[in-house]
Amino acid sequence: MPSNRRPVRNKAGFISAYKLWCQDAPIGTIVERTQVSDRTVTNWVNLFKEAPEEDVFLDTPFQSCELRQFNNFDWSQLASVLKLVRQYQNQKNIVPTFRQTFWAQRLSHSAPVNDFFFSLTDKFVNHEIEELHEQPTTLSSTELSEALEGVVRRYES
Repeated sequence: MPSNRRPVRNKAGFISAYKLWCQDAPIGTIVERTQVSDRTVTNWVNLFKEAPEEDVFLDTPFQSCELRQFNNFDWSQLASVLKLVRQYQNQKNIVPTFRQTFWAQRLSHSAPVNDFFFSLTDKFVNHEIEELHEQPTTLSSTELSEALEGVVRRYES
């Protein structure tokens, strides 16, 4: 769906700023870590505030007790989800968000959890974040599908 929203030029900085904002990082910290001007970050934060609260919540750090907010969460999957969270933390050195955790869970049914797995997870997450903020996506649906199918093919081999 076309958007009237102006595309941001620094997509990586934008996504990084959004993820930091979802972790309640102060604007000064976001400016410092993204190397983007205070004015640009302030403009981006105003854009972030327009997103629905339930979507923003998906980009906050994962906490297992908060899974109760997701009525469709299959509690029989809790042990495997917690294992994925630990693996993500070990590889990326950060607590994954709910969105990252849910994508990892979905993908883990068909793809091996290896070095490429969490990079693939992040491609889906970033794609959703771009869509959430009505930005042109970095990867087309075709490119995203090819990345997914490539990982699954490697797994089947």
